[in-house]
Amino acid sequence: MSIAYLGCFENLPEHTLGQRIKKARLYHGYNKREFGKKLGVSTRMILWWEKDVYRPSEKYMERLDKFLAIFPSL
Repeated sequence: MSIAYLGCFENLPEHTLGQRIKKARLYHGYNKREFGKKLGVSTRMILWWEKDVYRPSEKYMERLDKFLAIFPSL
């Protein structure tokens, strides 16, 4: 059984980039601190991205791409 099934990730919204980032983070099993460390940004920046306060720069979008690959063509 996949982690996505166990976590009910299919029920999380994915209408905005922030919602997709949060869903991808949870799907991959990271908390905000771990995900920020993986991407080289602060925990606060992860929070702002997920709330759509800020949009990741191109540099960080390239890093996020492998995590966002769980979504069918965005």
